[in-house]
Amino acid sequence: VKEFEPIASARLHLALDLSESSNIGVGKNSTAEHSISIAASICGYASQNNMMTSIFAEGNTKLWIRGGVGPHHYQNILDQLAIIDATGNLPYAKVLERVASECHFGDTVIVFMSQGAHALKTLQMIAQMHSEGIGILAVKFDISTYSAEAKYSDTVA
Repeated sequence: VKEFEPIASARLHLALDLSESSNIGVGKNSTAEHSISIAASICGYASQNNMMTSIFAEGNTKLWIRGGVGPHHYQNILDQLAIIDATGNLPYAKVLERVASECHFGDTVIVFMSQGAHALKTLQMIAQMHSEGIGILAVKFDISTYSAEAKYSDTVA
């Protein structure tokens, strides 16, 4: 793994998709739970490297933590990630539109993709963000890995 020196003014924004229709799988073997775990890990890395980090999501519980750094900011993110769930109905494109309003040229947004129904609008919003100088890093879930067998083994375990 190559690690690069962060840019002094780098700002990282994570945008989780907590809409119920986009959550595929069950329990710990769901795209929402995997998104939360990945987000926590990325935020931990950012905290250790003193990167300004924001995290946004909208389900029944709104997660809207604007830029911060350090261990207290990271702990706040972890505390909020522990209580969110994928029960929202706001389309991911709308979440990204709101996130874009928080971004500046040169910022990076990490998006989590698992949806099908609203994918076109989401991709259009991502393209718009990119055209405005916002870097995009996409985590794309292979929904075929969230099979009925995986769902069953998660509930039995």
